[in-house]
Amino acid sequence: TPHRRVFLSDTVGFIRDLPHRLMSSFLATLEEARFADLLLHVVDASDPEVMSHVDVVEATLHEIGASAVPRISVLNQVDRVQDAVRLRLLEERLPSAICTSAKTGEGLPGLRDKVYEYVTRHHLDVVVEADLGNGRLLAKLREWGEVEDVAYPEDAQVARVTMRLPRRYVEDVREAGGRIVDGAPQPASDA
Repeated sequence: TPHRRVFLSDTVGFIRDLPHRLMSSFLATLEEARFADLLLHVVDASDPEVMSHVDVVEATLHEIGASAVPRISVLNQVDRVQDAVRLRLLEERLPSAICTSAKTGEGLPGLRDKVYEYVTRHHLDVVVEADLGNGRLLAKLREWGEVEDVAYPEDAQVARVTMRLPRRYVEDVREAGGRIVDGAPQPASDA
């Protein structure tokens, strides 16, 4: 099975009054978020200062250069919110957020569907052909996507890599000497 790279981070790093050395260390760890395809921003909907926390997270993501990374806001612990009006106001402030409860399971299928929709819309299942001497491209493919299989057809000087590739790397594959032989849109012809 292909490996998946998942980065998880606790919200402790977003607390405003952490000692400087701890905050610096946490920010260095969080910088991995810049390379994510998608961030899930899990928010405690029952916290009275929830929007203040959201603002701190957004400012931190901006500070580390991850503000352009797509994200889904997840309003968790909705089962603990006593005031329906407060929850409605929170949903208006974060209009595309998914309401969930890890305790009851509410909203989790919707969250799964939204993540799946994002992945399928932004990734392609492809077969890339690369010359055997192009080890750099073969290494890059493992960085760029999820490699499922590498085959070496008989009598061919190529590797055939079956993988899930983020759409944004299609041109990079071609520029690095690879050929997408199955699964991806081909460039427009000049004819």
